[in-house]
Amino acid sequence: MAKTKKELKKTLKKAKAKVKKIKKALKKA
Repeated sequence: MAKTKKELKKTLKKAKAKVKKIKKALKKA
C-alpha cells in the first residue's frame, strides 16, 4: 500500500503508462 499521496500518484502514473503501452501494442497487432 502507498504510504503517501505522492507515492499513490506515482503508482497511478505508472499504471496509466502501462495501459497506454498495452493499448498501443494491441493497435499494432
